This record gives sequence, C-alpha cells and structure tokens, in this order.
Amino acid sequence: MQAVHIAALGGRRDAAILTGYKHNPLRWYHRLWAMGYKDTPAERERHRTTSFWLALAIIPLLIIAHSTLGFVFGLQVGRPGWYGTLQAPAFLVLADVSGVGLIIVFGAIVRTAVRAQRQITMKIFSWLGTFLILLLLVYLYFLVVELLTLLYATPEVEKRLSDALLIGEYAPLYWGSVAALVFSAIVLAIMALRRSWSLGWIVAAGILVNLAAIVKRLLIVLPSQTHGMLLPYDVGSYTPTWEEVAVVVGLFSLGALLLVGFLKTFPAIPLDVEDQPGTDDDFKEVAHA
Repeated sequence: MQAVHIAALGGRRDAAILTGYKHNPLRWYHRLWAMGYKDTPAERERHRTTSFWLALAIIPLLIIAHSTLGFVFGLQVGRPGWYGTLQAPAFLVLADVSGVGLIIVFGAIVRTAVRAQRQITMKIFSWLGTFLILLLLVYLYFLVVELLTLLYATPEVEKRLSDALLIGEYAPLYWGSVAALVFSAIVLAIMALRRSWSLGWIVAAGILVNLAAIVKRLLIVLPSQTHGMLLPYDVGSYTPTWEEVAVVVGLFSLGALLLVGFLKTFPAIPLDVEDQPGTDDDFKEVAHA
C-alpha cells in the first residue's frame, strides 16, 4: 500500500502536465490523478517529505512479509530441508536480490525504449550493481552455511535430501543456480573494482539472479516433497503438467501486460516542467477542476 501511495504522490505532477495536451485521449484519467495539484513550493516539499517517510515505513513491512514466508517453511520440524533458523533471513535476502535484479532489467528496458539516457544514467546502474554485489555475498554466505549444516552429521532423511540436491536428480538445477549467483557476483565485483561498468553485463547479472531465484524457490519445495518423507514411502518424482506451465507463463505474461499498460498510459520517468508548453495554465486548470 505504501508503494502505491508513493507512486500516486510522485505521479501527480506528471499527471498535471499531461492534462495540458488537448488531444490526449486519457486526459480525464490524468486529470483525476492530479486533481487539486497546484505545483507550489510548499506542495512539492510536502510530497517529498511524505514520500520519504512512506519509503522508510515500507522497509519493516517488507522484512516482516518475507520473513514470515521463511518462517512458514523454517518452523516445520517434520519436513527435512525446511527446518532451520536461516530460512527467514535467506528468504528476505533472496527476495532483495531478485528485486534489485528486476529493477536493473526494467530500468534498462525503459532507458532504451524511451531514450532516457540523460535521466537514467549509468551512475544509477553502478549503484544498483554495487548493492546487488553486497546482497549476493550475504546470500552466498547463507548458502554455504546451509550446505555445511546439511552435510555435517545429518540424519538419514536429511542425507537422502542432500544427496538428491548435490549429486542426484536435482543436482543440475542446484549447481546451475549456484553458478548463476556466483558468476553474477564475480562479474559485478570485477566491474566495481575496475570502476568501469557495462550496462549489458549488469543487465545480464540481473537476469541470471532472477532465474537463480526461481530455481532456488523450486528446490526449496520439490526435493523435500519427493526425497524428504519421514514416513516409510518410496522416493517420489515430479513432472509439471501443461496446466501448471500455462499458469506460470500466464502469471508472467500478466505482469508484463500490466507493466506495459502502465508505461503506455503514464510516463516512466518524471517530466520536466520547463520542457512542456503552457504548464502554468495547466496547473491552474487542474487545481480548479
């Protein structure tokens, strides 16, 4: 909810500018969004202050949300591979890794699509890349600790699970996701040390960490279900059906459609008032609407 409020506050000024275009088919929509906006110095300062505190308020909510998801798995004693104290922080850090990676990818797409090299500079991507390095190092540390705990003096059921992950049928997925995370961390670290950032490599790292995050989520659920049973059942197997694949593809498609739809109806980056004709009159018109 805080994210929606931040977007609504930050977009009122742009919406007011867009109402000045007489041939804008969505003028009613932008007028509704910007209703009452006057663009006074006091109003701009109020918007900045409110957005700042909302951005701070969303941080503990994100921590609680992702930690709770980790607790759902980590507190289940009877499910091998799930029970552990690192589930909550690992869920949180991996969510941050995939989130920053998505911001990098979407930022690069918008930068290229609307030719916003001046607004979305390489300095922004270098900062995101540096932040992603730190998150990756933390998550890789959690991964090593989890692996050592899983291998050291484990019960029989836990050993069956670790064998399935490390050398069994899930090994290609497991080591592939680890390789993607390590490769991304190395590439970003090299660019950071050289202080020479390449947008292509940063975007590639953003894509790789998100693919790795999807695989890691899959490996949290499946091996424990097929190789981690505490009851005297045989080892199981799982093959996704076309319906399940269609649901996943549909969800990704829906997300892409919503993003594209928003970009088609609202500017992806803040508009410059100085570049828009008749802006002062537009603000007055919107303020009295």
